[in-house]
Amino acid sequence: MTPIRPARDEDAASVAALVNEITADWFAWAPITADDLLDRWRSPRVDRQDFVVAEGSILGYASVTAADPGRTRLWAELRAISGEDESRVSASLLAAIEARARELAARADPGARVVLRTQVAEVQAQLGRLLAEAGYAVVRHAENAVRSLEPPPPPPSWPPGITPRRFRTGEERTIWELAMDALASSWDFVREPFPSWLASQVESPAFDPELWFVAERDGDIAGVLYCRNHPSDPEVAWLDVLAVRPEWRRRRLGTALTQEALREFHRRGKRRAGVGIDPDNPTGVARLLAKLDFEIVQRFSTFEKELRPGRPAARLLGRSARNAGQAWRRLVSGATRAH
Repeated sequence: MTPIRPARDEDAASVAALVNEITADWFAWAPITADDLLDRWRSPRVDRQDFVVAEGSILGYASVTAADPGRTRLWAELRAISGEDESRVSASLLAAIEARARELAARADPGARVVLRTQVAEVQAQLGRLLAEAGYAVVRHAENAVRSLEPPPPPPSWPPGITPRRFRTGEERTIWELAMDALASSWDFVREPFPSWLASQVESPAFDPELWFVAERDGDIAGVLYCRNHPSDPEVAWLDVLAVRPEWRRRRLGTALTQEALREFHRRGKRRAGVGIDPDNPTGVARLLAKLDFEIVQRFSTFEKELRPGRPAARLLGRSARNAGQAWRRLVSGATRAH
């Protein structure tokens, strides 16, 4: 086994270089910096034991974090140098991070089922085999899709009575409520509190109100699509969340909003539009994107291992899929990356 120890500040540059080398060919995957890592490692909300490295010349890196306040869903990130040492290093990292996860599981909400998950790219076949041998099972898939913006899409055909426009200050809570209702049909959904959504979306330095597309009917919002520029690739724009009220579904409103966004991206000189999708989502977003000439360029699998049996966390969190509209969310994102 490879010696494993907690990450130290002086490791940050080497770990960032390792992670960036592994993910260099992944579509629109933002490079991580030493400062990004140090911000995570030094956060008062985490324990340095949650981040470990394989000794030597930093052969690998792993972390574990809780995805919910009750610590019922733990996420691991594993990155190991490719080559003949990859299997050995990955196995050592997995053993260390799983041991740490079991310590965290002991502090989880009483009676709740606790799981450890990790997301593996399709190209990481060796890691996938290791996880399967260690008792992990694939429970979900995610995909990145991309569309060239040459030629631009045709002008959208809006349903009768719909007025398209951009975001207006003061309607943040309405859009949050619509987005949460739409995302309720997403796998393992947990409703995001309004303050944290506001901080990550509208108050973010990346927020651009001209990339938030709203469909209005008689003063009420019927649907919204909010997007952003990709943080590391100036040629790529990213579609984040599409939400359409139930009464407006199957009336091509989602298609019109997406076409409006794509045309704006083209006007700005972007060359590609990207989106992360859940191919198992029942809302039909995958079909919508295929009709708009998006092509799958990357696939991921979510592996899961039960650390403690109990009641499903979704029940404890009050999960509801009522009023689920059309929705997608970027699955390979900064949030996912922080796992």
